[in-house]
Amino acid sequence: MLELNVFSIKLRFYFGFFAVIFVSFFFGSKDSLGILAALTCCLLHELGHLSAMCLLSTSPDKICFYAGGIKIIPHNNGIESREVQTIILAAGCAVNFIFAIASKLLGFNMLYNINLCLGIFNLLPFSYFDGGRILELYLPHNIKRIFALICTILLIVAFFSVNAINPAILAVFIFVSISEIFM
Repeated sequence: MLELNVFSIKLRFYFGFFAVIFVSFFFGSKDSLGILAALTCCLLHELGHLSAMCLLSTSPDKICFYAGGIKIIPHNNGIESREVQTIILAAGCAVNFIFAIASKLLGFNMLYNINLCLGIFNLLPFSYFDGGRILELYLPHNIKRIFALICTILLIVAFFSVNAINPAILAVFIFVSISEIFM
């Protein structure tokens, strides 16, 4: 792990983060512009969370870059009100949707697709994503698990009704579903 301190925020870079990028560039796709666009959209998503934190006077303690993505850990470990936490969690997806609309209007279809998918993906009701964490703030754990189960069933149907299944998305979905079952 590599750790840097920038403006009193610990930036942690784990080997897995770089490994995923390396594998994506060399084995996942022949379109390196698409991979760079996806990374940029992910960073915009996280900047949405950071912007909301700054506007709501909450500061991040750590930003961790790991194989599963990027995680922002607040300085006070999430003792904000549910409403503040909801705004911070929803801000990343909101930024993706805003950039999706702007990209569509400007004719950048790849950025539109990536931002739209990233925003929707992060709203899934799994604890690993913003949508699941928002549901955890307002619903009992068992009810949230029902949402996750229904979503899992719908996604399985969707995966098998589409002829082209992206192996990376399928792998993430399997990991998240298994994590949700055993949490």
